[in-house]
Amino acid sequence: IDVTLCEEALFRFPAPPENWIMTLIQRFSSTSVTSQQINKIQETYSAEEQPFYLFKLYKSQSKADDSFTPLIKDLKECERGVSNLLGPLNLTRKNVMKLMQSLPRKHVKQEDIEKTLKTCENPKLVVKLLNLWRIKNKGNTMEGLKQLKMGKLPKVLRRRMKKLGQFLTGDAMYSLYQKIILEINGNQTQPVKTEALL
Repeated sequence: IDVTLCEEALFRFPAPPENWIMTLIQRFSSTSVTSQQINKIQETYSAEEQPFYLFKLYKSQSKADDSFTPLIKDLKECERGVSNLLGPLNLTRKNVMKLMQSLPRKHVKQEDIEKTLKTCENPKLVVKLLNLWRIKNKGNTMEGLKQLKMGKLPKVLRRRMKKLGQFLTGDAMYSLYQKIILEINGNQTQPVKTEALL
């Protein structure tokens, strides 16, 4: 998975603070992102999308960089929250196919879904499938979840997907988002507890 659900939600959060992209550029350009790469992102994507693609690039090029240790800890807490929320779904192949057909726009290839079914276990299976959908559509997972055709899904999956969408765009995520802005600006704070996110 190139970018986790929590990372995507945080760097695509609506109504970012003023000069957010410049703050990220100053922080990331001092590590492993070049000015040419930053210029390309600014030319290619809208102002709302730039933080996400800048972070995605930074993540792919800075495997050994530990300058964001507090941020990484908080994101791991958030991902544990996602795993707890999705829980043991015990999805059948039919359920998985219904989920993927319920997402908007282009569908993920069946062979990619089958491969994921063989290699991933719950709850990572749903997260991986959503990641495949985002890459296929060059899309936004939060928007995809909003447009998910819930009526086609089994009841248990419908409830979990609804909760997942609320979790990724709700008040608890906004609190984490504000905290991470402080961390990126260099202020030291304590990691957010998973319970606070749920």
